[in-house]
Amino acid sequence: KIAYVPQNLGFDKKFPISVYELVLSGLLYNLPFYGWYRKEDRLRATEILEKMGLAELRDRSPGTLSGGQMQRALIARALVSKPRLLLLDEPTANVHVKAQAEIYTLLNSLSKEITIAMVTHDLAASIDMVDRVLCVQNKVTQFPAGEVCEHFALGLYHAPLLAGPKPEDECCHVQVKSKKE
Repeated sequence: KIAYVPQNLGFDKKFPISVYELVLSGLLYNLPFYGWYRKEDRLRATEILEKMGLAELRDRSPGTLSGGQMQRALIARALVSKPRLLLLDEPTANVHVKAQAEIYTLLNSLSKEITIAMVTHDLAASIDMVDRVLCVQNKVTQFPAGEVCEHFALGLYHAPLLAGPKPEDECCHVQVKSKKE
């Protein structure tokens, strides 16, 4: 019920596997004793490839994919198992701006179906799509997205943020507002 997408997948780029087989590998835990994927597993992998915009790349080697395509393939690998919780580690690291926007759009649409938790250092790009921000600094502090100050979204961490909501006359007058508000 939990799926994980690593920041990057360390593998031999010449390993003889297709994108389709990479996605199917998300179901290895469910293989029958005879070791062949069931028809419904193969259909599910095909559906996920289509949903992720990777259907035309299904027979290519993952080693030939761009950074954004590879991240979408890794997300597809996680989604094929129909998780309730999707954990992502820096899903937009090392991808160009257009691919980053596509991944965030995809995650935003997925958030209507499943719970998503991700680690990111790029809060400015993701703040409009999250409900809550968890700040890990000696302890975990939770903030509604609308209470995260503009400085924090730019990567400038300071005590007023960590102390909770601030009066208007303190450090940050401009609040980043979530699109969901």
